[in-house]
Amino acid sequence: MHTPLNKKNIRPAGGFTLIEIIAVLATLGVLAAMAAMAVQTDREDLSSALNTFRANLRYAQALGVAQSHLSDKTSSGNTVVWGLSCEGTSYTLQFDGDDQDLVKLPGSSDATISLPEGVQFSSTSNIHFNYRGQPMSSTQTLLDNDLAIKMKTDNTEQTVTVVADTGFVQ
Repeated sequence: MHTPLNKKNIRPAGGFTLIEIIAVLATLGVLAAMAAMAVQTDREDLSSALNTFRANLRYAQALGVAQSHLSDKTSSGNTVVWGLSCEGTSYTLQFDGDDQDLVKLPGSSDATISLPEGVQFSSTSNIHFNYRGQPMSSTQTLLDNDLAIKMKTDNTEQTVTVVADTGFVQ
């Protein structure tokens, strides 16, 4: 018993056409590429901010060493030091550990540098350098241990380390 095929009895097969599958795969590829670029931009922003911060730390240290002739005492009775105060999404160059003695960083029109959007310090920290280039705390005592200053984005975190004995910034 064979029934003849009738066009009215034929139902289309379920599934997707090849063109529909290719369109979906192309759309997913574009979305994946955009997501990868966004993550890479965060890393580049963090890396750039970290390198600028390292350079500014070294600048503060060089200022401390260059002003060794002022190493006796300031009017406040403290040893002359230069340093950076880091908090949230910005940092400030300081002279003599005092916020009211703000000076401009090279290449900047301000004493405060703002980090790129999405980049921030993991915690508040202050680092100063005496006339010998040695790192000091905000209380102007020499550091006993290396100081790690961390910057982060949503996806990653990187660290700048200041070696306690030498002031080497890495």
